[in-house]
Amino acid sequence: MKRFYGSIVLAAALAACDSCAPPTEPTVGPDGPPTVAKVAALRILIDSAGVFPGMRLALGVEAADFQGNPLHTSEAAISVSDTSVAKIESAQTVLVDADGTGRLVREVLPVLRLYTPATTYFKVSLRERTDSVLIRVRPTGLPSTALVVDSFAVIEYKVICSFACPYIAYAPLLRLREPTGAVAADVVGIEFRVGAVTTGFCRGSAHYGPGESAHLNPIDPYLWSNDLIFVQISGVPLPGDIATAHVLVRSATGDYGFIDVTGPIQRLPATSALPTAGAPNSGWSC
Repeated sequence: MKRFYGSIVLAAALAACDSCAPPTEPTVGPDGPPTVAKVAALRILIDSAGVFPGMRLALGVEAADFQGNPLHTSEAAISVSDTSVAKIESAQTVLVDADGTGRLVREVLPVLRLYTPATTYFKVSLRERTDSVLIRVRPTGLPSTALVVDSFAVIEYKVICSFACPYIAYAPLLRLREPTGAVAADVVGIEFRVGAVTTGFCRGSAHYGPGESAHLNPIDPYLWSNDLIFVQISGVPLPGDIATAHVLVRSATGDYGFIDVTGPIQRLPATSALPTAGAPNSGWSC
């Protein structure tokens, strides 16, 4: 998946460029109109380890012809075998420099919403080729002791803008610790909830070394660089006094488990109290 997500950044920049030449797939034969290249390889790109109900799962689809040239996959047919387990929530098309040559192709980017602990197949077909992958959605009831909670609270604060904005932000501050001092653990999923408002169940990876204690989600001074905060653009405060965190942890042995914790909402303290450093993480996809 690393190649694919790296391409998405490039795709966003290229898609916004009005002067960029559109990608081309048809080839012109010597005696006739354009012909569509045959599909020699079709592959689904997926990171399905540690997926649970409530999560979204992003996939990629890439194809190549018999000369190894990347092909468009935007017209591929995609489906899920058991829609009680997962459904296709969206399927965007992105421009990708798939082989690093500057030749752009349109790749489909499906996103699945996962519902029930069970298995289902995700299938994709493009002309002559078909590929499928088994997605195993795990049960959510197992507790984790690989990390422990040092503290948890949600901080309400006024956002400082270049104009008189009414924004109020809510920063969930969850500090976790690896308790043994001998092994490491990773947070690979998180959901914060304040009343009826939720971040959704977000996938990512935050690493805790042996004995390390650190905030899961340090707060970037630039508001829109934060994945795991709530913002009330209206300036109307969120109701309630209690927040919750639902944390998915992967232990050093590869076992998965959950930590559930509640904490207070602290109203309008100084923003200088917000941590700007924490556990190394890869960002969060919600």
